[in-house]
Amino acid sequence: MSSTRLPASLTAVPEADLFEIVAAMVVEALASDAEIYRLDHGGGRTQLADFRFEGAAGADLGRLEVTTTTRTKRSSFISEVGRRSWRFDSLSWSWAVQARDSARVSELHAKIAPLLAQMEHDGLTGGWIPDQPGLESTDPGALPPALARLGVLSVSAAHHHVAGETALVSVHPQMSSGAFSRNAAACEAQAAVDKSDNQAKLGVVGVVRSELFVWLDVGHGQAALATLAKPPFDSALAEVPVLDLPACITAVWVAAGLDDWPRPAPVIFRCDGHSWQNVNPPVLDYDQDRIEAMLARLR
Repeated sequence: MSSTRLPASLTAVPEADLFEIVAAMVVEALASDAEIYRLDHGGGRTQLADFRFEGAAGADLGRLEVTTTTRTKRSSFISEVGRRSWRFDSLSWSWAVQARDSARVSELHAKIAPLLAQMEHDGLTGGWIPDQPGLESTDPGALPPALARLGVLSVSAAHHHVAGETALVSVHPQMSSGAFSRNAAACEAQAAVDKSDNQAKLGVVGVVRSELFVWLDVGHGQAALATLAKPPFDSALAEVPVLDLPACITAVWVAAGLDDWPRPAPVIFRCDGHSWQNVNPPVLDYDQDRIEAMLARLR
């Protein structure tokens, strides 16, 4: 998230709110007949959706609920990493580190700097290590066993610093790899649809729009969604199972990742319970005054 380029007005928005606000901006850009307003500010007894659709003359057109599929272990890992400083004076290089989300972050933080310093001393700064899967610990190019025991999967020296600069170790959880089903995105979206709290928030009588926006976390669902957006794989979209929507949900938006402005949702699909649509991602506004006006409605 920190590497995503956003307008200045959005950089101070907390991450959880940012996903909701950007989703609302995206949906509003694709819905010419309505503006979106914040509805649930949290803390109330009644479960409310995040936003409401407002039509001409203030007509209440419906609700929008935003959710993510963040995995518990991965979310906990990222939170633990974020509580610590990963700047180390003992290193000459900044490093990218990929680790299992089950790794003990406290131990990783305490032990990783001298192990990376040894790799710098040994000249192992030329790319990702290991550079191919399946290497044994004794094979050339294998990850040092001491790093593997900490739950590290791979490391790469990213930038060499001059004297006086402080190196940064950027730690990320393991990204999903290997084979995945093209139906994975639909399966993850269906799981969000089936959650009783999402249905309760969208079960409003007398409205014409009750929509769920699902941000897919890194994993098979996100990989499947990104693949289905590109030819020739996009031709298989008609074979992906449509979502089984309850009466309280009229449509579901499914998006992968949060990218740089002005196109923060690079891959978006929409399902109305009858078919899937590959949506052309909207280009959002750069004008700070207009963004501030939107934030006044969406915060």
